[in-house]
Amino acid sequence: MKILIFSAPFFPRKSGVGNYVVSLSKKLIEKGHKITVLCHDTENIGKFKDKHQGMEVYRIKNKDILGVYFWPNKDHLNEQLKKLDKEKFDLIITNTRFFHSSFVGMTYAKKRNIPWIHVEHGSTLVQTDNPIIWLGSRIFDFTFGKKILNNADKIVVISRGAEKFVKYLSSNRKIVRIPNGIEASKKKQNVKIRKKVKDIVFVGRLIYAKGVHDLINAFSMIDDKEIKLTIIGDGPYRNDLENLVKRKGLGVRVVFLGEKKRDDVMKILPEFDLFVNPSYSEGLPTSVLEAGLYGLPVIATDVGGTSDVIVNKKTGLLIKEKDVEGLTKAIEKMVCDKKLREMCARNLQKKVLKEFSWEETIRKWEKEISKNR
Repeated sequence: MKILIFSAPFFPRKSGVGNYVVSLSKKLIEKGHKITVLCHDTENIGKFKDKHQGMEVYRIKNKDILGVYFWPNKDHLNEQLKKLDKEKFDLIITNTRFFHSSFVGMTYAKKRNIPWIHVEHGSTLVQTDNPIIWLGSRIFDFTFGKKILNNADKIVVISRGAEKFVKYLSSNRKIVRIPNGIEASKKKQNVKIRKKVKDIVFVGRLIYAKGVHDLINAFSMIDDKEIKLTIIGDGPYRNDLENLVKRKGLGVRVVFLGEKKRDDVMKILPEFDLFVNPSYSEGLPTSVLEAGLYGLPVIATDVGGTSDVIVNKKTGLLIKEKDVEGLTKAIEKMVCDKKLREMCARNLQKKVLKEFSWEETIRKWEKEISKNR
């Protein structure tokens, strides 16, 4: 089957949606499908048609809006779409309702009468401290976003939280839940819990909605001054976070490692003792799945699909978003209780290996795709 996937962010840009599209495409290619991706040239690499890991990739010239959204060059978009018309696709897949690319994908599918599956990664309205983005995203969600969800032939949601959100925003009930997957090694990773917590880690894009400022504020109240916090990732909020660290007088206790390749992150994750994800919005947090796979105990906010993975006091600790005091107490609890850390880490690893492997995810995708043959 020839499948065209619309995704605003894509390699080499670091993003959860982009990583998902790459992983899904690779697995579909292994099943014999031909995959073409239409994305924005967010990194201005200037290659408007190339290949990436077996996928044909068409990129669109675009304008960066506040470092968050990308608006396509209309003439170049139409030029690329005309080239794609020659391919005669069997299925269209779009990703996340608030990207302009999903609206283009909807229009493309409907005009050409091609079956269309929309993948919704989000579980809330956009979380931001920028009033312009806040207002604009809500206007878009309740107009174009709602139209995208209502008109999709089928909606794939990656978590229960995303499913609940889709039902809130639209009347479309043609929904199937297929969780995000990770490359779960057949060889079980050993869970190694040190007697004392020395290193806490966060991995993710540094934007307001990830709540890393809450983690820094909570960390500043931890009594044990020998514990370090490592922040892996980059983004437009990094300067604000670094300034917060200075104001809190945390000095060398907080380390910013910057952006790292995914493989490099996987290699160093086992070196840490505790993983914290203080996000305000998640579809299904891949970083939490990966931390679980590598045997780390996890503290995470109860947002989106996180509760699909973290069962409070069984596979980790769940706290409310934006609750700095609650986060501080959760960190202190994990730091002081080795048995709790070990139990949560072992249970989480078992759950990830059983329920969130790409093998199971792609099996469910193949089932849905076969309905369009």
